[in-house]
Amino acid sequence: MATLYNDFGVTELPRDVGCVGEFEHNVKTLFGETVRAYVDGSIGGPPDFTFNQQAVKMKLSNVEQTAARLLPENGSGWCSGKSGAHPYLIALPKLRKEFDLAILSAISERRSQLLAQHKQQQAEKLAARQKQEQEKRVEDQRKAEAERERVARENVAANEKAKYEKGAASRNAKKISELRLPSKFVASNLYVNYLGQWLILMPCSQWLGCYLKIMPSNHLKPFPANGNPGVSIKLNGQPPIGLLFRMESNEAYIYAIVTNNIVEPIHTQGEHSQMALMLQQLTERK
Repeated sequence: MATLYNDFGVTELPRDVGCVGEFEHNVKTLFGETVRAYVDGSIGGPPDFTFNQQAVKMKLSNVEQTAARLLPENGSGWCSGKSGAHPYLIALPKLRKEFDLAILSAISERRSQLLAQHKQQQAEKLAARQKQEQEKRVEDQRKAEAERERVARENVAANEKAKYEKGAASRNAKKISELRLPSKFVASNLYVNYLGQWLILMPCSQWLGCYLKIMPSNHLKPFPANGNPGVSIKLNGQPPIGLLFRMESNEAYIYAIVTNNIVEPIHTQGEHSQMALMLQQLTERK
């Protein structure tokens, strides 16, 4: 009431208690509906937070209906017990206009806050994503470098192993000669069947040289059978076993093993693969 008197030029304020109470109730009703008209759905979601003027306009039409109901055409005002219009009604248009402007200002400020918050959130998400991508690039580079180093080490080891194996025949040529093995067998390539595929393991002379580098020469002896070349090998803690080879031109294929003077042909893929691994392991340098 004091605001109406001081700021809006109302010279006469209601004195009747009932009139004052009805006036305050009607102000709360009218302005409450005005607030809801602006607030309910007036601001959309991200990224634009658009102010839906059309929706607000439709809701404000309901407010105008409320105002018309509270302010009948005869101007009796907001007091059912007064026949004439209240003087303070002259303040209503200005009061409502300023109230609308205040709400619009608050909505604009809120929209600016939401836009700023959304922009900040997007910037933070972008920064976090860029940080994750950078960390992933660094980690990928680290893994790639570690993989390159691993491959390089394996290549060096493989080259050293190949160099060692290739030189095994020449380094142990005298021992190989003393075995009195058929020259055709010594000069042939040793084939093994691993997982169903026949592969060159290495030259026979190289295989013999690698084995003699690891084991004493008396652990390797000639062991021919049925006209085919063979060798008897002795591993520490195990009885000797014989390995028999079938010759095809300059190719030697292992086809049987001999244990306790019993020839056991190699038939299955699993047996062939197991024998291929054993022949390879017999040449591994300690």
